[in-house]
Amino acid sequence: MARRTCGGVTPKEANLTDPRDAWVASVFGVDPRDFADAAQGFGHGLDERAMTVRQSPAEIDAVIQKNLRSPEKGLRLEGEIGKLIADERFSVLSAGRQVGLNGSTGEIDLETDEAIIECYSASNGKLAQIKKLVRDAAMNPSGKPVVLYAPSYGGVAARDIVAAGARVAKTPDELVAILKSLRGK
Repeated sequence: MARRTCGGVTPKEANLTDPRDAWVASVFGVDPRDFADAAQGFGHGLDERAMTVRQSPAEIDAVIQKNLRSPEKGLRLEGEIGKLIADERFSVLSAGRQVGLNGSTGEIDLETDEAIIECYSASNGKLAQIKKLVRDAAMNPSGKPVVLYAPSYGGVAARDIVAAGARVAKTPDELVAILKSLRGK
């Protein structure tokens, strides 16, 4: 593997257009793609920026099954929705995936080809996290639409979520309809 060091070269000269890559290059003086290359070589399954661990289909299914059995209401909701979207023939790309070192950046409840889905069992209090999922390139590098699945959400809280750039689904049917509307976009 050829090392792509940035020593003495600006991030722009090294063709690092992603701000996260540019930051790593400016602070550590190395091309961050080297970390991901090394991790792939050791079989750790990190993504292209070594930001998060990829999950296999078996791992995704195990997380969903574990969540379905959880005594915690929020985790059970994640499991129920993960099972629902899989049963509806959507590809579940991740479930309970931590982003950043040990989840330091955040966690993705569920991700499909179409969207990132945040599950929530309370009636308010998710605005900051939804804004992060919509705007933070580390959490949502491909800029996927974000859907808050929250059966108890409504009123001003739901309007604030929509104003932040996400969608709100209160029923399983609404969630499936949203995902179908996003399919192929």
